[in-house]
Amino acid sequence: MTGDGVDCTKANANLASDYRYGRVSSNDSEQHAACLSDWDQTYHQLDPGRFNGELTDLGFLGIQVFRETTNRSVLQQGSPVDDCVVFGIPLAMDGPGLFSGKHFTEQDVVAFNGRDGFHLITPKRFDVLAVTVPRIELIQLLALEEIDSSSVSQSAVLKPATEELHALRDCLASVVNPQEIEPSHFAHLQVQRTLKSVVLNNVVSAIKSAKPGDSPSRCFKSRSHLVREIIDWALSKQEDPPTISEICLRFNVGRRVLNYSFIEVVGTSPLNYLRSIRLNGARRDLRKLPNQMSVQEIAGHWGFWHLPRFSAEYRKLFGELPSETRQRAAPI
Repeated sequence: MTGDGVDCTKANANLASDYRYGRVSSNDSEQHAACLSDWDQTYHQLDPGRFNGELTDLGFLGIQVFRETTNRSVLQQGSPVDDCVVFGIPLAMDGPGLFSGKHFTEQDVVAFNGRDGFHLITPKRFDVLAVTVPRIELIQLLALEEIDSSSVSQSAVLKPATEELHALRDCLASVVNPQEIEPSHFAHLQVQRTLKSVVLNNVVSAIKSAKPGDSPSRCFKSRSHLVREIIDWALSKQEDPPTISEICLRFNVGRRVLNYSFIEVVGTSPLNYLRSIRLNGARRDLRKLPNQMSVQEIAGHWGFWHLPRFSAEYRKLFGELPSETRQRAAPI
């Protein structure tokens, strides 16, 4: 199900109690985030240009496997609704990403406890496979293999052995590829059981072979911690975004250090980042229905007092004018 906008309808509704399978496309990062089943998350587009995202999502017997592709740098935050452990396996990416203050590449696996949530900044082009597995069940399987489960009890970047990494990638990619496994086959309980066992075995093998990711320098750690605190604070004040001066005063940091820290950690200046947050907020308001506020009122609400400049900056980031977003508005 593709096209302009997004269709979140899942295929095979008559078998929804047995499994869930859906494929969607979207041209809005917030819509894209909302289409992933059983997750509470938000996306903020950071990279200028029209957003395009693709998502294939499969759920069965407590397992969720999905493949997501995006073409713009996005700040992602959130958590799954279930008590699970999540593993992300990049397939392709333009440069490193940032996961919970740690850089990662295509040779890494990111992992986190679903109860703790995640904080991720993707590169411009990002193609990733992800799998969520029941936390208690995974811990029991690791114990049987005498594997320390501490590596998956908190956010971590892991480096599995090449063979195990490729095996996990191939396994997950085939599960969500309708050309390899016909989605209707998931109606059969035995198929679900077999595939769940295969997925879990590949996850455990990858963890068993993995080494910790490269440790960041002390300087990067401190700058990453600072940027993460600022981002969390800024996101908590989305409707009253702080100024650079307010950030400097609150965190007792000079403008030069603040600028260096943001460029090193997230690849853009704090000014650009905060502007992106405000523009994403304005976009959400423009898409709300019913909405009696004018474009000018929404711009002012998010701190943009010069309407032509707001329109130009909005178009640069999202590839369309605010009025065009309003015309295509749909409930989130």
